[in-house]
Amino acid sequence: LAPIIFGGLVQGALASAATETLAACCNFLIGRNFLKDQVEGFSIFGSEPLGKAEWFGKLQKAAKEDGLRLALLLRLSPVLPIPFDSYWYLLGTLPLALPDFAIAHFAACLKTAFLDASFGMLLLTSVGNDGSVVQTQAQQIVLVESIAFAVVAVLVSTVATRLINELLGLDEVKTPETEPKVAKRLD
Repeated sequence: LAPIIFGGLVQGALASAATETLAACCNFLIGRNFLKDQVEGFSIFGSEPLGKAEWFGKLQKAAKEDGLRLALLLRLSPVLPIPFDSYWYLLGTLPLALPDFAIAHFAACLKTAFLDASFGMLLLTSVGNDGSVVQTQAQQIVLVESIAFAVVAVLVSTVATRLINELLGLDEVKTPETEPKVAKRLD
């Protein structure tokens, strides 16, 4: 509906991305101001607290070193072992600046905003089909745009997954060569 409400595909996608980012910033601020201690102390079934988990430590380090990149990549590729909608609360508990979060979130959510808006345009052109050549051509153009946005979205997510895995060191596999060497004691 955003293309109808805001007057076109681009305007609708930008408005959707802006409102989604505003809501995510509210969640980020809730995480920053109210949930930090609870998140770090959270434990499931007697496991170690989340604040001591290896992946959480990697997130904290990445947020300190390059928070904008971390927020951008997590928005593009959900790789954490938690529900996607809780990312914004979690990022609020990390040493990440709100402006970096907002910029990264807005830029990354443009992918889904344009995809959603193009599918909306496709549905709208299908509803008003009067069988004319112009209407059929418009439907074909919007269909090609929708497919192109979907392909780009998949490619972006694939690249983002690889980059976030590199940033967080999730691709590191421990082999005998990479294990720390311990000197044997000779008696």
